[in-house]
Amino acid sequence: MSVSVALGLLAAEFVFRAHLRSEYASALAAWTNDLYRLLPPGRYYGCLPNLAYQATIPQETGPLRLTYHTDADGWRIQPRATATPQTRRVLCLGDSYTFGLAVADDQTYPCHLQGLLRARGLDVEVFNRGVPGYNTVQEHDTLIEVFDTVSPHVVLLGYVMNDAEPVMTVPLSPDLRFEDCRSWLLEVVRPKINAVARWLVADQPLCSARQAELVLDYRESFAPNSRKWRRSRDALSAIHAFLRVRGVPLLVFIQPAFTERFDDTYRFFLLHERVAEWGERGGYPTFDLLPLFWGEQRADLWVEGDGHPGGAAQRRMAVAMADQVEPLLR
Repeated sequence: MSVSVALGLLAAEFVFRAHLRSEYASALAAWTNDLYRLLPPGRYYGCLPNLAYQATIPQETGPLRLTYHTDADGWRIQPRATATPQTRRVLCLGDSYTFGLAVADDQTYPCHLQGLLRARGLDVEVFNRGVPGYNTVQEHDTLIEVFDTVSPHVVLLGYVMNDAEPVMTVPLSPDLRFEDCRSWLLEVVRPKINAVARWLVADQPLCSARQAELVLDYRESFAPNSRKWRRSRDALSAIHAFLRVRGVPLLVFIQPAFTERFDDTYRFFLLHERVAEWGERGGYPTFDLLPLFWGEQRADLWVEGDGHPGGAAQRRMAVAMADQVEPLLR
């Protein structure tokens, strides 16, 4: 009898997984977006090439309108430096902060960084390889993809508080969604099972595995038992290892959440501390940019109606980065 029950549950699990994978394939086939295109794992998606995307951000004083331009490979365009065989190259990896959502092409921190370094007499070109919504795993795969083309002398990575989250811009593969769960079927019915268990067994849940999901409070991704922060940490370590054997330094800049107030109510101190600890243990430098804005009014730093850093904040981050990058390039 027990063998029959086990075989029945196993068959149900197999059928359920096949059903979810079929649904996922259908969702991918139907997915379209005006800014992004699908790519093979692990980047999953990237910006459309040769794009002139018209963005409109509602604000109290009237809508802010700007255009995002991408090149033939889908990377954010910025004014190019005149390159020579002696030109030093800086590669910037990151998400929407690096891409520069809510600011013009020439207001992103990679663009400001290039201008600042050239104003200091350096023959340098900065490459913006940020994509909105990317996590650290996708940034690692971006590095592998573009390294030989860019041949950077220094790599900067902008770490933001949601970088431990799973892919959410495109449909999420059930294999990734349920990777921490032994049983996909059990995970779906888990709430009902736990409700019965709490009633019968003195608040002892029967299913403790959790499927990957986007959380509004990113502190949950850094809980001790979360695999999300471990995945992010390991991707950073892989980035460092890849660059170390090639003799290229990695600088990680921890960028604050501009949706928060920069005072004692700021909710993500732990996340800043954790990423700094990863760098200390892993042997790569980290630079926390939160003190750069501490005590200032958020309205002066972010883009109203959007929440991303505005052009002035992007430039100030670039100044802090230039101070660290300049000695390495010289």
